Amino acid sequence: MNTFFKQKKEALIIAVIIGIIVILLLILIFSSLSNPTTTNQQGVPTNTQLTPEAIHPNTTSVPTSNPKQIESSNEYKDSVDKIAEKNKSALQRDAAVADLLDIVPYKGSHFTLTYSYKTNEFTLVVDKNNKALGSQEFDQWLKEHNVDSRSWIKNLTYK
Repeated sequence: MNTFFKQKKEALIIAVIIGIIVILLLILIFSSLSNPTTTNQQGVPTNTQLTPEAIHPNTTSVPTSNPKQIESSNEYKDSVDKIAEKNKSALQRDAAVADLLDIVPYKGSHFTLTYSYKTNEFTLVVDKNNKALGSQEFDQWLKEHNVDSRSWIKNLTYK
């Protein structure tokens, strides 16, 4: 009796496996019928329903020359040149101030200039006993380093 149930159990397992295989084959067959494929030159299957026209609609995208566009292009270039010229002096001022970073901390006879990367600040300390002389010496030192005015240094603090 025990072997009878054992045989039934094995037959049931085999039937279930065959059923799963049949279902998978049917799914594979129906999916290939609903989505026909061909192979390209490399032998890779490709979908025949997907055409270049489906990806990119057939529209003309050839650029055409328009005199108004050329004029506006020149206008754009001119405006860029004007902006660059307007900003040129500011860029030169900023570059001159940035060059000071290479020579600070600096100690003159009557002033000291330091820079803090942490706070992004230049600090000017003028000799308290000779404020006028220290201030004059600092301004002269700036001019020697292509900085015409203290106002060029946006983050200058006094102590």
